[in-house]
Amino acid sequence: MKILIVYPDVIGKYEQPIGLLTLISVMKKGGHEVCFYSFPICSPDQHKYQAEFKQIITKLGPQIVAFSMVTHLHDNVGMYYKIIKKFSRALILEGGIHATMFPDEAISNPDVDIIAIGECETTINELLIRIQKGQQVGRLPGYWYKHMGQVIKNPIGDLPDPLDELPFPDRSVLAEQVSNNHIDAFNLMSSRGCPFECSYCHNIYLKDYYKGKGKFVRFRSPENIISELKEIRRAYPSIKKIIFSDDNFALNKKRLIELCKKYKQEIGFPFICHARVENIDDEVLCSLKEANCVLLNLAIETANDHLRHNILNRKMTKENIRRVFRKINEHGLRLGTFVMLGVPEETKKTIWETIKFLREFKINYYQVFSFTPLKKTPIYEYCLNKGYKINKISSRQEFNFSFPVVELDTISKRALLGYLKTFHYYVKASRVTFPLIHLLRMIWEKMPNTNKRMGKIIKWGAINIEQMVRISIKKVEEPLFGPVIKYEKNIIN
Repeated sequence: MKILIVYPDVIGKYEQPIGLLTLISVMKKGGHEVCFYSFPICSPDQHKYQAEFKQIITKLGPQIVAFSMVTHLHDNVGMYYKIIKKFSRALILEGGIHATMFPDEAISNPDVDIIAIGECETTINELLIRIQKGQQVGRLPGYWYKHMGQVIKNPIGDLPDPLDELPFPDRSVLAEQVSNNHIDAFNLMSSRGCPFECSYCHNIYLKDYYKGKGKFVRFRSPENIISELKEIRRAYPSIKKIIFSDDNFALNKKRLIELCKKYKQEIGFPFICHARVENIDDEVLCSLKEANCVLLNLAIETANDHLRHNILNRKMTKENIRRVFRKINEHGLRLGTFVMLGVPEETKKTIWETIKFLREFKINYYQVFSFTPLKKTPIYEYCLNKGYKINKISSRQEFNFSFPVVELDTISKRALLGYLKTFHYYVKASRVTFPLIHLLRMIWEKMPNTNKRMGKIIKWGAINIEQMVRISIKKVEEPLFGPVIKYEKNIIN
């Protein structure tokens, strides 16, 4: 069977869609011909990619076109669905977190024929066999489909376990991007699931959804992970950088220490990983450093304990974070963190608390996000109950969570935008430049209300002020994704 897998990419070169690539491996093992197409969904050149997509559809003639979707991008693929229906007879299969979280919404699209809910590696080939034979999907767990004007809804399937039994992701579909140096680092998942219940995350919903379907948190063995890394080294000798994309790489301390020992002996590539403050101690830090970890990311979201505990449901304290950050600096590991501005009850005072806190440490990398509540999360319901206006995500900035979406009663949307645009400078620049940064922030706050001519003048002024501030920073570390590619190369080479 001929299948086209489509990935509307919103992240970029340092995060490949591991779940999709694993499904491609599973399908190929089932004897199917699988092609892969990825395009930047946030690019303004969608007409260009739609024309390219039309050519692929007409030339390839797939029987199934499968999309992996996240909720805030769902409305942006409508034209791609129309192209499929106009220029082919292919069925449209939609999967990913959107179909899993909002199956009724996903299947209601008149162009969508089937949706896949949950992790479907163990059932996808059975679905393809039934379609190939002209049979109905029937009661196959994990799929909803349309039949004679009705939607047939099957329950979610069991979670794949053990993970070691799954094939490695098929990275051959990325070979062209590797050869032209668009990709120079591979990411991989050494586990699935997270036991924590942050109020802004879908994990709470998913854990309940999967009850009775197997262990939610699952780990791959160190031996299995090393085998995948050896395959990467053999097939792609130009790739010498690894990113572990697990929610919490240090969740299982015993496994982490064993993996780091094997990694040091058999791989040795520089790598990046993510963890939580609660799981970090001296033994973990020593293991990571010896294994050649070049960046350890620990999200704090905010330095204010009330916001972190009571609004975000992250129970680590400010003092615990301070202790762990100091340990990381003492061990000589590069430190990264994630900050979220504009959470409910955020004020200018709490933003400055976070700025002053981060200035205490040597932080090599961080990203600042604008708080964006996702449906079916506790914090989304909290915002609704508080009467906050939640604007629809529409612009490219908002796709990347870099523009205010929620209108709070404790800080204005424009004031929040000013802090989002200048937060990096407040943390990294000399205090001597603060008057310039204040001016830059005020420019950003006023820019949305200026006329076209005044907007150009303000933009020119902002650029010049920004350059002056940058001069005061010996080394400007920028975000990992997007315009920050130079930074990523610097920390890893």
